[in-house]
Amino acid sequence: METKLEVITKKLELIERSIASGRLGNNKPRKVAYPYQQTQVELQPRTNESLAQRLGVTVQGLVAERENKSAKEFLSWSRNRDPMSIAWEWKASDGLYHPQR
Repeated sequence: METKLEVITKKLELIERSIASGRLGNNKPRKVAYPYQQTQVELQPRTNESLAQRLGVTVQGLVAERENKSAKEFLSWSRNRDPMSIAWEWKASDGLYHPQR
């Protein structure tokens, strides 16, 4: 039993040294899956209805969150619900939610 442990310990040490020296594994740089440049989509301001759908809540739920939270809390809440982690800011001047990166 003791010799088995010694053998396993020695093999483990060899593996650790190989990993540390970079001999184990593939050290070649990875190829980029999509070499072309992706264009950024410009997000447009949204209405209550369209933002509620995007965030997966009802219009009433969205309005309640906006009214019961501070502006900073609403930004955080909307970022956590958004599929692209975009924060949304309410602007009373135009009655729309504007994306904040």
